[in-house]
Amino acid sequence: MCMDYITRPEFNEHKAHLDTRFENVQHQIKEAVSDLKDEIKDRKIPSIKFWVGITVPAVISIIGILIQIFT
Repeated sequence: MCMDYITRPEFNEHKAHLDTRFENVQHQIKEAVSDLKDEIKDRKIPSIKFWVGITVPAVISIIGILIQIFT
């Protein structure tokens, strides 16, 4: 079996090109993930605000239902 086709310069050049493409893609993915984490951290809602945002409308709705039942 002849091994010349594996060591031809065109294939070595192609291999080097593919390696750099995958490194660039991997770098872009890491950069996008870090940007997304930063964006999530910047827009994160504290848990107290979340619970207040849930309980206030729920309490108002319950009060409205109770007023409708007793009137």
